[in-house]
Amino acid sequence: MTIADTEPHKNMRYLTMYQSGFGKHTSLFLLLILSLGCGVPDGSSDFEDELNGGSDYKGELLFAENFHNDDFASRGWYDVRSGAVLTTENPAPGTSQVLECRYGEGDQRCAEGYPLRIKFDETESLYLSYWVRYSNSWEGSGVGYHPHEFHFATNLDTDYVGPANSHLTMYIEQVNLIPKIALQDSRNVDDNCILRNDDSFEGCDGDFSSYPFTENRSVAACNGLEGTLDNRDCFWNGSYWYSSRSWDAAEPAITPGEWQFVEAYLRMNDIEDGIGLVNGSIRYWIDGELLISSDNILFRTGANPEMAFDKFIFAPWIGVGSPAEQTMWIGDITVAKGVIP
Repeated sequence: MTIADTEPHKNMRYLTMYQSGFGKHTSLFLLLILSLGCGVPDGSSDFEDELNGGSDYKGELLFAENFHNDDFASRGWYDVRSGAVLTTENPAPGTSQVLECRYGEGDQRCAEGYPLRIKFDETESLYLSYWVRYSNSWEGSGVGYHPHEFHFATNLDTDYVGPANSHLTMYIEQVNLIPKIALQDSRNVDDNCILRNDDSFEGCDGDFSSYPFTENRSVAACNGLEGTLDNRDCFWNGSYWYSSRSWDAAEPAITPGEWQFVEAYLRMNDIEDGIGLVNGSIRYWIDGELLISSDNILFRTGANPEMAFDKFIFAPWIGVGSPAEQTMWIGDITVAKGVIP
């Protein structure tokens, strides 16, 4: 395992993993457990203990989804798309049943149903974990963005907010097999001064560097670039300025055909004297290895001191349409309050 500073944003640190080999030997691992008479638990906690790089960040449970049946509404989910496919064939380690999300060629979302949204108690920090497997022939979107997968929204937006236009949406996903965390806060953009992707600007009284921004602004991209980032995006989509930024792992870490255990941690930045401090945190682990990490994140400004996470959105989405038939399987989603170790 190596630690490398990533340019041009050298404060962003990545722990780059060497292949541990655990995923390649899962079957042998399970056979060994069975031969010792330990049995396979109903639930993945024992296996997750072997993999949890982020377990110290996991606090009080907010909700868990194990896909034992498709009565999602009884467990608090809403905006449920009917017809979910749950399968016992090749489930994730320690689980008995998983959700199948199959894309047909040209599909933008899962061809069958899935639970879309669930609310939980407001919290300024989050821990997420889930099992995921992608089909051997996985191609993703075939372009440099999408699919979107897992999202968190906040108490500043409605229960049915569109993830792409909110006061804050956090994305946990992978693009071209590279893990990614992304942030979008387009509803906060100050339209009077826009920083474009090529560093040109629009408005700003003729000078971006001297424009008197207030706390009523976007933290992602269109109104400046405080904090760390790997990528940014600010553009007019015909209706509003879309403002986002993202952080990537240093190299591909998703292995199609294998179950992998993903964990993520998000912690809102502090507000002091009405000003947002650039001290929020993000983490992303796969199979216990830390791949994305920063403690220099601005999620909110002093204009929104009460902003807190309160919604989880599972919304697989390939905007350009899937380039081929392909499938992802999801097992044991857990969302808990985040804690500082």
